[in-house]
Amino acid sequence: MNKWSPLAIGISIALIQVLAFYTSSKAGKKYAISLTEGYSLIPKSLVNWDFSNSVVTWAYLLILGIIAGSIIAALLAKEFKIKMPKPSHWIIMPAGGILMGIGAGVGGGCNLGHLMSGLPQLSIGSIINSAAIFGVLYILVYTKFIRKKI
Repeated sequence: MNKWSPLAIGISIALIQVLAFYTSSKAGKKYAISLTEGYSLIPKSLVNWDFSNSVVTWAYLLILGIIAGSIIAALLAKEFKIKMPKPSHWIIMPAGGILMGIGAGVGGGCNLGHLMSGLPQLSIGSIINSAAIFGVLYILVYTKFIRKKI
């Protein structure tokens, strides 16, 4: 399977971002790309069995596209497999998700919204949030992987 070059990926993301920003700003949204809204709309539509235009939005379709695209890409690369996490991760993974949710609430949006939409707009909140994300990631990677090798 042919891989895309980093330049092609960057240009593709930039074009999608321009389209997302244009369509979202027409709807009065602060950030063009955000997954938080989509994740909340999917269960809501399934529980209420409501698939109207007010529920099936850009964010809703973005989540479904990410899931479908990931499955298709894994199948095409012959890398698709379903596996269960180790029992030791059953507490760590939900705890990480909860912390990410708290961070999204405190930070005024999800990490993707800040990194992909707020940062290119030079939003002060997104710059601070992105610096915090990278800082915490550095500390975690250092303590989990790098420090063990030294």
